[in-house]
Amino acid sequence: MPETSQPLSTALEELGARWSAITADLEDLFTVRRALFDHGYALGVAPRDLSDAAGVSGTFLRSDLGTAPKSGSGTTEEKLDLLENLLTVAKRITSVQADKAAVREQIDQEVAQRVAAGHDCTTATLARESRLSTATIDRIRKELKSS
Repeated sequence: MPETSQPLSTALEELGARWSAITADLEDLFTVRRALFDHGYALGVAPRDLSDAAGVSGTFLRSDLGTAPKSGSGTTEEKLDLLENLLTVAKRITSVQADKAAVREQIDQEVAQRVAAGHDCTTATLARESRLSTATIDRIRKELKSS
């Protein structure tokens, strides 16, 4: 008979902690990217240059900043430094997003093993054992189904 509850899973708890840390890292990186966009725009960096360096579409950037370029008084060196920093942040975002996808897959594997063993894999149980919210567990499941 399948168990209805089991002791806290160390593996799932560790994956939940990694997921939370990665999510926080991404939020920080998006905040930094936003600040770089604002600063670049204030320096007078062309929106296309900002979007290219950030690895986002021009449409994304225009919706974020508006379509009319602001005039800025930044030096060429300041503008190039900003674009280099933006490129570095964009690469880091890509790397962290790949880490997040890997953790998502590991969570999926852990859940599949639990299902195969007949353990309780309700959203509430997984949330409790991973120390993630039920909304996060639902979002992970949705992302896995769409990938």
